[in-house]
Amino acid sequence: MGASDNQKSDEILSGAHQTLDPKNVKVMGRPFDFSTLTPRTDLIQVYKSSDYLSCASVVNTVYKLFGVKGHDRVTERNGPIAATLDGLLS
Repeated sequence: MGASDNQKSDEILSGAHQTLDPKNVKVMGRPFDFSTLTPRTDLIQVYKSSDYLSCASVVNTVYKLFGVKGHDRVTERNGPIAATLDGLLS
């Protein structure tokens, strides 16, 4: 479902990746489009955890599937509630 960047030595990395990994030695996930359930191809300049698929999104999707309320996971400490993968629920 997700995808990684930095798979080729000549790949152009996003500004967000270059900020978090200035030596370009790590692989970072690509931003995720929660409406189409596919990795995005744009090169974002500023990192926001809510732009990425995470365990919190998967957990929130399972909670929604089973009607669990009041236990939503957030994308980061004091961050927004992680998006659900609604396309998997229909």
